[in-house]
Amino acid sequence: MLNNFFTHIDTGVDGVDGLEKFRSYYDSTGTFHDLIISDINMPNMDGITMSQHIVAQNPQQQIIVISAFNDSQNLEDSTASGINHYIHKPIELNALIEVIGKASESIKESTLVEA
Repeated sequence: MLNNFFTHIDTGVDGVDGLEKFRSYYDSTGTFHDLIISDINMPNMDGITMSQHIVAQNPQQQIIVISAFNDSQNLEDSTASGINHYIHKPIELNALIEVIGKASESIKESTLVEA
């Protein structure tokens, strides 16, 4: 489904792999991914920790996290980690499309400011 929105998609099996793909993409292209979509609960490195590493390298990075958790602590940790959008599981297609649209608008606005 995400191929309908994006021309290039990298996937990682966990937070460590996701962070490596983020760094590798930058090393090979000189640009950052437009958008990161991650689960919070992942093996080896959770999505919040991965997001902290990513935002340390690119403070403007747009990040959407998906989680089965609905508690305020996870939401606070997500926001403090530079995560821009939060989606609860089970994922509803319309909610996902809405959040991707909001993230895309933020990306577009930051691109216009840089230009």
